[in-house]
Amino acid sequence: MQTTFPELASSMGKVIPLAGALTVKQEDLFGAMSTLTGVTGNTAEVSTQLRGVMQGLLKPSDSMSSALEEMGFKSGGAAIESLGLQGTLEGLKGTVKGNDTELLNMFGSVEAGGAVLALTGAQADNFTAKTKAMGEATGATEDAFKIQQATVSAMMAKMKASFDVVMITLGEKLLPIFNRFLTFIIDHMPQIQNFIDKAMQVAGVAFKFVGDFITNTLIPAFKAFWDWIQPYMPQIKDAVVVAFDLIKGAFKLVGDYITKIVIPIYKGLAEWFFKNFPLMKDAVKKAYDYIKPSFDNLVQVIRDSVMPIIDGLWGVVKKAMPGIKSVFEIAMPLIVVAVKLAIDIIAVIIKAVKGIYDLIKPGLDKVATLFSTVFGGIKKVIDGVQWVLDKFNRTKMSNKSSTVNTKYTSSGSSSQYGGVGRNANGTDNWRGGLSWVGERGPELVNLPKGSQVIPNGKSMDMASSNTSKTPVTIQLVLQNGKAISEFLIDDINKLIGNENKVGSRGMGI
Repeated sequence: MQTTFPELASSMGKVIPLAGALTVKQEDLFGAMSTLTGVTGNTAEVSTQLRGVMQGLLKPSDSMSSALEEMGFKSGGAAIESLGLQGTLEGLKGTVKGNDTELLNMFGSVEAGGAVLALTGAQADNFTAKTKAMGEATGATEDAFKIQQATVSAMMAKMKASFDVVMITLGEKLLPIFNRFLTFIIDHMPQIQNFIDKAMQVAGVAFKFVGDFITNTLIPAFKAFWDWIQPYMPQIKDAVVVAFDLIKGAFKLVGDYITKIVIPIYKGLAEWFFKNFPLMKDAVKKAYDYIKPSFDNLVQVIRDSVMPIIDGLWGVVKKAMPGIKSVFEIAMPLIVVAVKLAIDIIAVIIKAVKGIYDLIKPGLDKVATLFSTVFGGIKKVIDGVQWVLDKFNRTKMSNKSSTVNTKYTSSGSSSQYGGVGRNANGTDNWRGGLSWVGERGPELVNLPKGSQVIPNGKSMDMASSNTSKTPVTIQLVLQNGKAISEFLIDDINKLIGNENKVGSRGMGI
């Protein structure tokens, strides 16, 4: 055997999983290895050749399947289990009466063919002798075999090899079904093309509808939304900055959590894992040895049971194809008409909604203007009242700390409103300060000392006797330049369309 133990250990990994799936004895496997090494190639090349032999036996060609049936076996594994590797290869050669060409065609690969011809031809006796010697000196080979088998990778390779067998079998069964499906597609291509053309017509209508909806509805709505939100962009910017700061803080918190808690935990788990890996490896091997018979049985059940079911289902589908075709040809025009009708109905509904919106929009605008004006006027009144209250409080505090000047006397009267005067009867010498008057209702004025207040009756006579007919304006002034109630009266007049009308009435208070 022209090889070394390290070369053997590194190369046999290609062969051992497949040999295990076929239940090839280790004496046969290493006997073949020692026979071929230095004859058909080096250790790595021989392992590739033997892998091809195992693959051919796992996935037998049609000619090999016929040969195996002639030998009385359903599979290559069954033949090897009964005859061994050498007996199986010699039996296959016997079915073709020693014809090397036909024997090579059974395996289908050049690598496998070279090994098979050598093991059943010129090297057959050498193969027998070395296999026998391997059986007598199982110690070293068994150690190498156990080393290779003990690794988790070898066990996973075994499972992968078994799974590959299942997938190959499925592929062989499904490929004819797929070919028949493609044939059906090709045979019915005119009907399929007709369906695609009609579908594209419907799609064209739908795309046009979507485009009109985006152009006429979504874009104007987005523009209106943008016009509305643009003035608030500074506030939104500030909110985004605050949110970004919060997110940054959250990320920092998560980072600290990962650094201080998660990583130490992960590090501890990793150290525990590597410390206990030998025990875990032994547990995996035991689990594999326990489930392998069940897995092999599942593979066999899939071969024997699932494939016939798939063939039966395809037969049912094939028989139903004419009926499916008829239903398809009848239903397709109806589907096209229904889709087009639904799209037309949606378009009508959208137009109706848009028309209703256009109809009520002017009224909505007027209502919005009305609310804006009313609430604007109310705000002005509130601001004015607040100013008066502030002024009143300041005046009241000032009166408490000032000395009354007796030079001036007031003919006006004071009321219960904190010393606010009532001068409806008039006065020639007001004591000074706040007083009620009335041009368009009750109004507060801040009159200086010695002011004259003309009563309502006399004021009206003076206004009516003016020969120029020029309206008399009584300027009742607060410090903000206008009487309180005038704000609200002006806004209401504008709202109801009477901003050019002047109404005055006297109020005796």
